[in-house]
Amino acid sequence: MNINQFKSNGDHKNIPPLDAGTYSAVCSGVIDIGTHTTEWNGEQKTRNQLILMFDFPTEPIEIDGKIMPRCLSLKLTKSMHENAMFRKHLIAWRGRDFTDEELNDFALSKLLGAPVTIGIIQKEYKGKNYANISMLGKAIKGTEQKATRKIYFDMGDETTYSAIEELPNWIVTLINKSAEAIATKQCFMKNKGVKKSTEHVDDATDNDVPF
Repeated sequence: MNINQFKSNGDHKNIPPLDAGTYSAVCSGVIDIGTHTTEWNGEQKTRNQLILMFDFPTEPIEIDGKIMPRCLSLKLTKSMHENAMFRKHLIAWRGRDFTDEELNDFALSKLLGAPVTIGIIQKEYKGKNYANISMLGKAIKGTEQKATRKIYFDMGDETTYSAIEELPNWIVTLINKSAEAIATKQCFMKNKGVKKSTEHVDDATDNDVPF
């Protein structure tokens, strides 16, 4: 088994990008990062966003002397509207659309541990290549991967706040920049929990359906 080795800094910026192609992966994290306002073509839009984390067990790497699967993430607007990209990804992932009953009963936590097929493309930004998730698809039978970790964070559920310890710093920063964190003067910090601050930087009916 080939291991991609590298010398990592604090942000692991020296990780070589994953080659373009199709991979078997597993959902290892569902992170509610709260509400954020972004600007596109001069127009501001406020959206409730989430991050899906995916581990690639077939693509192990060494970080600080530890062997672990590669991990890539996908940031999406948390919307189940029929035209929302999040819902379109979920439909492709599970292999069919949701029934009305499934929509009513759907919980984000169901995604944790679900196997998935992921398409990767490489894009260049400021002279450097990056691996980007281009599509999600139903796991191919016989290639399903199993999760070695399941990270779930919900801004509205204090029982999930301990997950902060397992998140990369860039995701913690996004959480702290959310409208919810600012409004409640909450600041999430690793090893310190949640501090007050005035400054902020049900199973599917089809057994073949992963969630």
